[in-house]
Amino acid sequence: MALIKLGPMVGGISGSIAATTFARNRAGYYARARTKPKIPVSPKRDAVQARLTDVIDYWKKTLTTPARLLWTQKAAQQVFTNKVGEVYVPTGLNLFVRANTQLLATSQSIVTVPPVTPIAPILAPVLGWTTLVGISITGIAEFDSGLSGDVQMFWTLSLPQSKNFYKGPWDTAYDTTIASLAALPLLLIASTSLIPKTRCFFKFNVVLANGSTSAPMITYCDIGTPA
Repeated sequence: MALIKLGPMVGGISGSIAATTFARNRAGYYARARTKPKIPVSPKRDAVQARLTDVIDYWKKTLTTPARLLWTQKAAQQVFTNKVGEVYVPTGLNLFVRANTQLLATSQSIVTVPPVTPIAPILAPVLGWTTLVGISITGIAEFDSGLSGDVQMFWTLSLPQSKNFYKGPWDTAYDTTIASLAALPLLLIASTSLIPKTRCFFKFNVVLANGSTSAPMITYCDIGTPA
């Protein structure tokens, strides 16, 4: 289904109508013939689909009516943004799925009550490359390391140093507990896996045990020439 943002005429359009797909790049909006993508079967994709199915089934079959009402009431206080920049209010199911698929992805348990604090700490990761050692996290955020939850880390290596932005796909995913970040630095990638004069991109996200998640933080680290 296409999303259309109305302006004096049409201010934005994204998605498909009949046999035409609308999208936007740096040059502006464009239209192309709609094609059905071939989604490859992979263990990663199957795991994502399984988590989504489990969470939706839990909402339908296990969660009590009063609990569903709590999620619906909490969702009414939230604002999300769609692909064309329009804000909308999610449903209780949207919020429940958003929180719990992230929890299952970090091997945490489903929460039945919406988090009181909807936003986890904002991350400010500091990465450092050291020759013969590798890339380490030397700092990540100013927040209570006693919080219960996980930090998701994703990275892709060996990109050109001229590349200033990257949004995926991510080659590697790694989870660690918030408690483990009390003792930094934390070595992420050894030098033997790095190629000189390339750029490595990273994405970080906090998933608290109560279902709160942080905004994703994307940054990079340049690899020099080994001494």
